[in-house]
Amino acid sequence: MRISDTKKDNTNVPNIPIDVILDGSNLCFSIKNNKLEYIHTNKSFGILFDLKNLPKSDFDLFLPEIAYECGHDDNLVFTSLVSSENERVLISKSGAQVVANISRSTVKYNGETYLLSIVQDITQAKQEKQFGAYKQVLTEPEVFEKILNRFSNLIFTSETREEVFKRVGALCLDILDLKDLSIFKADNKNNLLRQVVYVERGTDIKYDESGEKFFKISMDKGIVGKCATELKTIIVEDTSIHPDYVADKLQNRSEISVPIIYEQKLLGVLDSESSLLNKYNDKIRRTLEGIASLLAIKLNELSNLEVLEANNTKLTSLIKGNPAAIAMLDTDFKYIEVSERWIRDFTRNNSNELIGKNHFKLNPRIPMRWKNGIEKALKGHSKQINKEAYRHPNGETSYFTGKVSPWYTTNNRIGGVIIMAENVTNAVKNDLKLSQTSIELKEVRKFGQLFNWEFKLDSGSIRWYQINDDTKNKPIIHRFDEIFDFIDPVFHAEIKSSLKKAIEQSGSFSFIHTFEYQDEKF
Repeated sequence: MRISDTKKDNTNVPNIPIDVILDGSNLCFSIKNNKLEYIHTNKSFGILFDLKNLPKSDFDLFLPEIAYECGHDDNLVFTSLVSSENERVLISKSGAQVVANISRSTVKYNGETYLLSIVQDITQAKQEKQFGAYKQVLTEPEVFEKILNRFSNLIFTSETREEVFKRVGALCLDILDLKDLSIFKADNKNNLLRQVVYVERGTDIKYDESGEKFFKISMDKGIVGKCATELKTIIVEDTSIHPDYVADKLQNRSEISVPIIYEQKLLGVLDSESSLLNKYNDKIRRTLEGIASLLAIKLNELSNLEVLEANNTKLTSLIKGNPAAIAMLDTDFKYIEVSERWIRDFTRNNSNELIGKNHFKLNPRIPMRWKNGIEKALKGHSKQINKEAYRHPNGETSYFTGKVSPWYTTNNRIGGVIIMAENVTNAVKNDLKLSQTSIELKEVRKFGQLFNWEFKLDSGSIRWYQINDDTKNKPIIHRFDEIFDFIDPVFHAEIKSSLKKAIEQSGSFSFIHTFEYQDEKF
C-alpha cells in the first residue's frame, strides 16, 4: 500500500511505498487471511524464525501445540474484531525458540478482513520463566481437553464420512506431528480391515469409501489386525523385532494402532507408522484414543442415518406404488408420501402438491374422533377404523375401514404416522340392499324413526317415535343427557358442537353415528 492510494486528493503527499518501508523496518509482523493462512511476512519475521519460504499456516511454522494455541488466539480476534495483546512461547520447527509479545488486530481492505500480528521478541527478559511455565502447561489436562474439543467440533460438524475422515487425517498430522495416518474400516462379515483414508505429509489426502483401491489386511494379521482382534491400542516401539508387524509399502520403525469401537463393536482402526524408533508417546496415544471415541459416535450416527434413509426410501417406494390408499405423515402431520389410490380416493391434488402440506389443514372437515386417533398414533397407539361414515361437503356419505399406526426411526423413536384406508361405500350399500329382503330389515325399519328426534329447550328432553306392531307413533321420551348413554363416547363432542351451532344459528344439522339401544347396535 502507498500513501497516495488513500489520499489521492492531496497532491502534496509524496508517493511513499509504505509496504516497502515496513518490510525493511525492525518491526516484525505477519498478515493472514480469514482462513488463518499466511499471505505475507516481512523480512524481520523471516529472520526471527529462520524462514526460507512463506509458510501456509502456523502448523507449517511452529510445533503443533504452539500452532494450536496461536490459532486459538487468532480466532478470538477474528470473531470479536477486538485487538488483543499477549505473551507466548513460540518454538518453530526449524528450532527457533522465542518468547514474544504478540499484538493482533484486524484490518479491512477491498472488502476483505485480514489479521495483522506484530511480534516483539522478549526472549532475553523472560526466557527462563516462560519456558518453565510452558513445559508445565504441556503436561496439564487443559491442553489435552482443548485439542479434543477442536477435534470434536470438526467431527460433529461434518456431514459425510469422507468429510470426517479427511478433516481428522489432516488435523492429526498437524497437531500430533505425524508422518502419516491411515483409517481402516472394519468389514466384520469378511474379517477384513479396508484402508479408506491415507494421509501423508506433503501429499494430497487419498480417500476411497469402498476400501477397494488401497491396502486390505485380514483381522488376524499385522499390528492393525492385532488391534482389531484384541480391541485395544497397540504401540510398537521397534517394528524390526515385533512378530506381528507387516509392512505396507515401506519398512517403518515404529507403529501405533487404535481401535474405533462403538458399544463393543469394531467400526475401524486408526493407524500411524514412523521411520523413527519409539515415535509414539503417551500424549499421542491418549489423543488418538480420544479421537477414536469421537469418531465411533459420529460413524454410528452416520450409519443410523444411512439405514434410516434407506428404509424410508424403501417405505416411501412401497407406499407410492401400493394399490391401497396409504398416506405417510411426519410428526407435524405433513405428508411425506402418498399412494396413487390415496390421491384418487381422498384428494383432487397430485402427489407433488401434497408432499410437505399439513394433513389437517388440507382436510378441515375431518371428524374430531378421527383427528384424535391420528394424534394418539404419535404416542404409539394404533387405531382401527371399521366402516366409519364420512359426509362430504356435497352431502354424499362414504364409508371407510382402515388403520392409523405410528412408524419408527432406527433409534426406536416415532417418526410420524401411516394412515391406511379403504373406501367400502359400495360394499356397505350392497349389504343394505341385501338386508331389504330379509327379516332383519323389518327390525331395522322399526328403529328407523329413532333417528328423527327433537330436543325440547323448555323441558330439556329428547322425544322420538318408535313404530311397533300394536302401537303406531308411540312417543319415547328421555332426558337429553340420557341419550349420550346410548351413543359411543367418540361421537359426544361432535354432537354437542353440532347442537350448539344449530341453536346459535337457528338451523339444522345432521351426522351419522352408531347407536346402542336395548343391547342392540344400529
